[in-house]
Amino acid sequence: MKLSHIDFNNAFDLQSDIVNVLVVEGEKQFAKYCLELLAGINEDGGNFCLFDGDKSIKLNKSSVMVTDFLSLEAESKKVATKLLTDLKNIAESNYLQEIANVRIAIAQLMQKLDYESLCQLDYDQDSDVTNILKAVNVKILQDGNSLLEKLTTFVKVSSRYLSIKNFFFVNLKCFLSPDEMQKFYYEAQLENANLFLLENSVKEKLSIEKIIIIDKDLCEIIV
Repeated sequence: MKLSHIDFNNAFDLQSDIVNVLVVEGEKQFAKYCLELLAGINEDGGNFCLFDGDKSIKLNKSSVMVTDFLSLEAESKKVATKLLTDLKNIAESNYLQEIANVRIAIAQLMQKLDYESLCQLDYDQDSDVTNILKAVNVKILQDGNSLLEKLTTFVKVSSRYLSIKNFFFVNLKCFLSPDEMQKFYYEAQLENANLFLLENSVKEKLSIEKIIIIDKDLCEIIV
């Protein structure tokens, strides 16, 4: 995939073995590019264009942009729905007897509750597997509390359940050390995810990174 913008001489190659880092030193220009990219991802607008070969692809179909790292959550409503559907398909394909056993256990419990209740009870005897999963509050386990762990889980979940290929991060290097960045890059590569960083200051360059700097005079510098 390639990401282009009229302001830049060359398109960015989006691929899992390269991390693109766009450093924009001027505050107004930095905000401009962040807002344009966000508009493209949220509303299919802005001046960034995504291509797969000669085919134009909507950014909002394959990309996500993260600006708030402190409130980052991997499991959205859409992810939760996809998770339940996936687990239901697995259960119905491989664990029919286990499902039957659960329903029998529920029926036995409801008989006892009905007997001791102040009024007669009714319930869905053929409850869908999805309802059983909801009843036990199944959800994705968040691996640890560190930002690195949260980011890694976010990329894994978004890639596997939402088919997100392109991940854009704003000033991520302000939150992770170089060692943590290396670990994050490695985990993202395992998911075949394309990473793109927007930064407003130059930090240590890592081996997998391709850095383009837009200085305050709007000169384009490839590092």
